[in-house]
Order: sequence, then structure tokens, then C-alpha cells
Amino acid sequence: MDVSDYSNLWLVSDDGTRARPLLDSAGYEALKKRIAQDNLNKGEDKLFLVWGYNPHPVNGGKQIAYSSNKNLIPLDKDDYSVYVVNTDGTNERILLDAQKYGGLRIVGTANEMVMAHSPKNHSLIVGNVVTGATKDLLIEGWPEAVSPDGTYVFFRKMEDNYIKQNDLWILNLKTGVESKVTGMPQGYFYNAPGEWSPDGTRYAFYANGQNNVNDKKMYRDNNLLVLVDTVASHVK
Repeated sequence: MDVSDYSNLWLVSDDGTRARPLLDSAGYEALKKRIAQDNLNKGEDKLFLVWGYNPHPVNGGKQIAYSSNKNLIPLDKDDYSVYVVNTDGTNERILLDAQKYGGLRIVGTANEMVMAHSPKNHSLIVGNVVTGATKDLLIEGWPEAVSPDGTYVFFRKMEDNYIKQNDLWILNLKTGVESKVTGMPQGYFYNAPGEWSPDGTRYAFYANGQNNVNDKKMYRDNNLLVLVDTVASHVK
């Protein structure tokens, strides 16, 4: 199986011996051919059909949320909507439409909720796969990770459309309260997504060192493991 193949998603059996396609791919080849014909001689600007990628289990594993541009690419748009489908391949539908929210990036899932980042005002969009209800939360930031129970979202603020690397925040989805993480070690910045504790009260990640040399920021390779108390919004 070609891992770069975006024509379908695959479910693998628990023992790893069997795999089956999840999505109904009827019309994939026809749409792909139409895109190629409509975008001849456009070089790197050609639209690329992504039927499905970036899958996330949701609703206790009964459904899969994933990204696709198949609803927008016929309109010459390359943004990604968020779809949801049952694990038996039925009831495939759009949960969060990029025509409304702009190109969406799935951040994570928890319980019945799918969280995605919208570039419009850098919002966090929350969709319920059971009820279809959605919430648009203006965080003006770049969300990185959702706690296992869906209570907390770890994110960084944006400034002039750039991510503030050492500016860390936590959003409590139950209360809607944003809290800045305090106690971050000086001279270090957020490096890469980390791991939550099972109860969501701790978040661990590696921070990268930073030096200022001749008024230029120089990054060090000596990473530091940082543990955040998500309830107190403070580095332990």
C-alpha cells in the first residue's frame, strides 16, 4: 500500500493481518481526471485531489474524522473540510465545511467532539459528530493538542500572522477561559507537540534552547523536557 495514496483511508484489523478501505471511492478517478484536464500547464499550481487523509477516531472509535478537499476542488479551491464516517463506511458526511470556516486542520478528537483550526481569525472550531452542533471559538492562536477528555486545548498565540513560539496558553473548553502558562524556563521556546497524562492534568513537551548572538536568535539543540500543570497553567 502506497502511504502517499490519498484516494482512500484504510482500517487495519487488531492483529494487523487484514486491511480494508473505509471510504466510498466511487467517482475518485473521474474527478481526478477532470482536475488534471482543467489544470493543464499550471505547473506547481495544479490542484491535488485529496479524497481522505489525517484520520482521527472519534465517538469511542465508532466513527472516523478526516480531512478532504473533494467538495471544494471542483470549485478550484484547495482548502480542506472535515468529514466524518462510520467505521463500517456508512453515513459519510461533512462535519465542518471549509467554505464556511476556511481551510481546516484537525487538531484532535475527544469523546464526540472534533477540534479543528480555522485560519479565519485563527479560531478553534468544535464539531459534535452525533448532534452536528458546532462552536467557533476565537482564540487568535494556533492550537496544538487536545486533552484526552476534551477539557483542555494547548495553543500558542498569533501576532501579525506569526506564531509566538514562547507564548503558551491553555483553553478550558468547559468554561471558555484562556490561561497563559506561567513559569516557562527563560531562554527556551515551545518546540514540538508533546504528550498528555491520561487524565489531562499534565502536558509534557520538549522546549528548545535559544540564544541571542549579535542581535540574532540562534537556536540550541539542548532540548529541555517541560511539564505543565494544565489545571494551574503553570510549569512544574
